[in-house]
Amino acid sequence: VGTFAPLNLSPRSINSGPLVVELIQFALAQLNGVLAELVRDANTQQLIGTGKSIILWDDNTDITVAVESASLYFTAPSHATCLVYDLSQDAGVDLPISICQDPQSYVWYDALHSSSKAHLLIANSFKKALMKANLIK
Repeated sequence: VGTFAPLNLSPRSINSGPLVVELIQFALAQLNGVLAELVRDANTQQLIGTGKSIILWDDNTDITVAVESASLYFTAPSHATCLVYDLSQDAGVDLPISICQDPQSYVWYDALHSSSKAHLLIANSFKKALMKANLIK
């Protein structure tokens, strides 16, 4: 089970201001805490003697590290997005106005979703977590 992603690091959150970022961080901490308790309870109460367990993968930390070390893997700034929107519209719909030439140089494809290269880094981290838990070789 993966923790909730650090949406507070997304360009959409950051562009919304520090209060929004702080509120999202707080909510994520609460949600991830509850998730950890649920996983712990499931492992201790329901799966005893079955030889099975649920692992909690901390993708929050892995994504945070990817964003904070973006300069190692990406040429675009860590909070830049490949897809740029016109947010001045009053219709409540984000309309794309441009797309970058090389999406692989960005952490973020749009203001909320990471690029495929960022997804690959996250997937590699998940694979390492599975290997550490002896679930795959």
